Amino acid sequence: MQPEYIFLAVWFVGVISISTIFLINGRESLKKFPKLDESEFEYIENWASGKTEMGGAVNVLQIRVTKNQLWLKTNTFMAGIAQQFGLLHLIPIKSLKLVESDGKKINIEFKKNGRSNKIVLISRRKSDLIKLLNDKMDKKK
Repeated sequence: MQPEYIFLAVWFVGVISISTIFLINGRESLKKFPKLDESEFEYIENWASGKTEMGGAVNVLQIRVTKNQLWLKTNTFMAGIAQQFGLLHLIPIKSLKLVESDGKKINIEFKKNGRSNKIVLISRRKSDLIKLLNDKMDKKK
């Protein structure tokens, strides 16, 4: 067998193996999100960006708001990485401490497991999201 065919075979096996690992890890990371009908979301946005102290994601985040929760998630393929960077969350509205505009960004602070966390989001519908979350936070007080 010629060297270029060996290289292609090894490359193909590597790509399939890595893709499989991403999908398995992603599926595991997304198990915490319940299956809901689209009508149960008060806000839906795809292709958002975000960052934490550990890392960031560009145009792969999905923002969802239900009656009582803010969801930050992504597609199955990227979910394992997003989990490692602290970008996958089911945040109860009552845990939100701050939602504010910072130029093109949205700063969100919340408590989870007794610790304060901060996420910076970039949303195409920034004003709508900030207003909705702040209104929900005011009602929970």
